[in-house]
Amino acid sequence: MQCGSGLTERVLPGETMPRLVCDDCGFVHYLNPRPVAGTIPEREDGSLLLVRRAIEPRLGSWVFPGGFMY
Repeated sequence: MQCGSGLTERVLPGETMPRLVCDDCGFVHYLNPRPVAGTIPEREDGSLLLVRRAIEPRLGSWVFPGGFMY
């Protein structure tokens, strides 16, 4: 859907649900989009607040705080 090539249903590494994935560019077409919220908190000294992900995907990565809205 990103590059115009066809999509194939497959389970991505670290996931359990099958997803529609482009074989050419790797774009993932999610069939269950949900609203999310995020923030980029800035401290008085100009530094930014990051959090470390506690779950997959990207377990242990540094990211801005955010998440799904239910």
